[in-house]
Amino acid sequence: MPAAAVGLFCLGMIPLLQIYQHREDAKRGCETISRQLGVLATFYLAGFFMAMGALLYYLYLSLRFGKVPALLFLIINLPAAAYFIGWYSAVRKDERRADFGHVMRMCLFAATGLNLFLLGMLLVLKS
Repeated sequence: MPAAAVGLFCLGMIPLLQIYQHREDAKRGCETISRQLGVLATFYLAGFFMAMGALLYYLYLSLRFGKVPALLFLIINLPAAAYFIGWYSAVRKDERRADFGHVMRMCLFAATGLNLFLLGMLLVLKS
């Protein structure tokens, strides 16, 4: 289950990593899922996969460690979810907001939340 959850997170993040380079990809003739879908549909796809990944990981944590760690996982990752929703809202108004800086901030929020949670779990399980 954890491997499937990570796979779903990756399926969500990879198209977002390509969202700012649609014009450059078009010049080179590169066909990516993100470019084929367009900017807004890329957000829908990414949001779907990341939500499914979070749900699966929540279920795994609930079954393996109980509800408290599962809820902490969701709480610690709320900033990443909030950033994603805010960024999506900004892009709906102006697609130029789907840029490199926003992509990197999304990665920072997602990686920080996940790493903080995993570090906390490691510390708790070691004691």
